[in-house]
Amino acid sequence: MAGKRGACASIGIFFALASVLLIIFAEIGQVRYGTVYRHIRFVTLDTTGLGAGLQAAGVTDITGLYSTSNVRTADNQGLHRYYQWGFWNYCSDDAGEGARPVYCQSSTAGNKLLPLTTLLSDAPASLTNDITTVLPTGTRLTDEGYLGTTSRVAFYFLLIGAIFSGLSLFTGFLAHRFAFLLGAIFAIVAFICLLVGSAIYTAIVVVLRSAIDNRSVNGIALGLHFGFGNALWLSWAATAASLCAIIPYIFACCFGGRHYETSEKDYY
Repeated sequence: MAGKRGACASIGIFFALASVLLIIFAEIGQVRYGTVYRHIRFVTLDTTGLGAGLQAAGVTDITGLYSTSNVRTADNQGLHRYYQWGFWNYCSDDAGEGARPVYCQSSTAGNKLLPLTTLLSDAPASLTNDITTVLPTGTRLTDEGYLGTTSRVAFYFLLIGAIFSGLSLFTGFLAHRFAFLLGAIFAIVAFICLLVGSAIYTAIVVVLRSAIDNRSVNGIALGLHFGFGNALWLSWAATAASLCAIIPYIFACCFGGRHYETSEKDYY
């Protein structure tokens, strides 16, 4: 029995560890300029076609729409072509995925995803009204109360899920029936929190894409495109790993005895 208990506990610890590592990677995106960090994001926004969309709407002068500086020192200096929202903040750049950011927002707990506010704070003041006019009304893109609340809720669910994944991993090393039961409970809580947080973030991207993608102005694409970030897939993988940790921990708890150290009789 001890050998079976040890094997089950080891499997539970493996999946708990996988969950912790995956959700940590999902959550470190955009925090700093590091090579790994800047490749991880929950939501992306491509603005490269917005100029053509504005011109199709009758805006004749789009001078200054995009920033020509490689630093951001104040608001309304011009849009960047790419925006990426991570767990704690967002970054922007002009060269595409993986490029060194031009600007990164200060990291904030409970960070809100507010793409419209971000765009209008960067856009030149002379074009903010034009941009607002061409955006589809009555969609979630312009409903920042919804976006702010749901993204903050998702933030805290994923944060709590990460904490409980860590607790599940730690208790697995205590080698005690009660610890394995506690590890299973922690894994269940982690799974629920990670599931809810991942589902909310995924739903946010879905509604943003439905609000803006494939929209056109007089037959010309509006030029804004939201995309799923790789941190979403990491958070879903962490969710699956936390789920996989539950059953082995429960079995380890049920296999009797106090400790799971093996002895010779376990092999015969």
